[in-house]
Amino acid sequence: MHLFACEQALFGLLLQHFGEVTRRSVIPHKLLDGMTRHLYDLTQMSAQQAGRCFAELLADRYKEFTAEKDERRGKPRYPDLDLVCSVSYVTYVLMTFY
Repeated sequence: MHLFACEQALFGLLLQHFGEVTRRSVIPHKLLDGMTRHLYDLTQMSAQQAGRCFAELLADRYKEFTAEKDERRGKPRYPDLDLVCSVSYVTYVLMTFY
């Protein structure tokens, strides 16, 4: 059970770092490639926990988006690149489970 919790924590940290890297002005593609491989492997080992981490990420980002939209008097903005990359990664990984 301890290993399971470590995998979940590692996945969450890698996912968070993935988002931080995609926010940089210059994106290091080799770093993202390496991180994507590790995220994929962890997703294959624990798909349910990975899904929970992605759901938490999307819920947090949705809260930020709605709060910012309220501050801007209902004018939405485009999502940041880190969210777009994370969502596209989710669709790529989850397609492998069908």
